[in-house]
Amino acid sequence: MQSDNPTVGKGTMRMFLAFVSINNWVVKNKDIKFVFLKTDKRDVFIKPAKESETDKGVVWKKRYSLYGLKDVAQHYLPRRLLPPRFHSTPTNVTYEKGSLAILYCSIDNLGTKTVTWRKHPYNVPITVGREQFVKINRFYLSANNVQWNLLIKNVQTFDAGTYECQISSTTKILRRNITLNVIENGRSFKQEIEITGTRVVEKGESIFLMCNASGMTSPPDGIDWFKDGNLLTTRQWDDTRIEKQISYSANVIVSTLTIRNTQMSDTGTYVCRTSELLTDTFQVNVLNGELYFLLSIFGVELNLFHRTREA
Repeated sequence: MQSDNPTVGKGTMRMFLAFVSINNWVVKNKDIKFVFLKTDKRDVFIKPAKESETDKGVVWKKRYSLYGLKDVAQHYLPRRLLPPRFHSTPTNVTYEKGSLAILYCSIDNLGTKTVTWRKHPYNVPITVGREQFVKINRFYLSANNVQWNLLIKNVQTFDAGTYECQISSTTKILRRNITLNVIENGRSFKQEIEITGTRVVEKGESIFLMCNASGMTSPPDGIDWFKDGNLLTTRQWDDTRIEKQISYSANVIVSTLTIRNTQMSDTGTYVCRTSELLTDTFQVNVLNGELYFLLSIFGVELNLFHRTREA
């Protein structure tokens, strides 16, 4: 049975006081009279009191969240007030001349801020938001609410260099640099595998993991995903989706794992394994909304867990 609680937990209060002590803050007020009056994350229906003289069989639907509902705390401040942050994505990529190069940039809590791509050392942007500033047909943006990837068709050796994915705001600019290497045709490749993606996620949000694997003379035949030793497959009923792309020119296979509407049970160790038995592991942690919100709002680094690799 779902339950609600009108107060924060003892653990959350201890964490809050720890932040206060570490930062030498002064607590001036611990009571907010009008808190939790303007949130509406979920539908809640209430059985009317007898005194309301409501017709039989009619229930009330709340218009705003009520103090005491357990999901109010995480939605009291709009998510646009949470600072944007980059997901862990490859920052050094190699493609063969003439292939499709993908420079990944994944961002949480973007809100109304703008994403800009440019190449160092030039100040002229390639894209600003969803608009292409430099009119080069080989360059285009693949964007949604989280992914802001720059794609380069028929990549050439002169395209190599450092590219910058930038988040612009009125207060500060966040940057993520991605190095693009372009090799001539016929050059040998290494067998490598790497997982990047979401390390820490709020319950109910999405996990996005990407596994890049390369072969010596050809791409690996396939990739499998495991969680805590159990094989994962695409399942529409539990919001799990696995997709893959293969580049024969670059000898690379890329597989993405997306889990929407995450639950606490999605916490665990995820493994990507190729048909050649190359493996990489990645720890993902799902936090309840109250803890995730508190960590985010106080600017605590959310990449809390280290990953391990098996050769």
